[in-house]
Amino acid sequence: MSRLKKLAYPAENNEFIYVPKRVIDFISKGAIITDQHVEGSAGGKLVLKYESKTGSSHGTMEINDMGPDIIKNKKSKEEI
Repeated sequence: MSRLKKLAYPAENNEFIYVPKRVIDFISKGAIITDQHVEGSAGGKLVLKYESKTGSSHGTMEINDMGPDIIKNKKSKEEI
């Protein structure tokens, strides 16, 4: 099983939130993202406002923070 690729968005206090790249790409195929902002810092969420490319619909999507990937070497050392 492979890991999801994540995009980092800057949040408050020089922290980042990590959201799946796959979701952002999916929205971008059929819609135009008109506004985006981050609510909260690490553990927060990314709020996207979008409009369809045909202009017939619009909406808002909230994507929760997934956190950074854990490096395998660090993970194995913590388990020991």
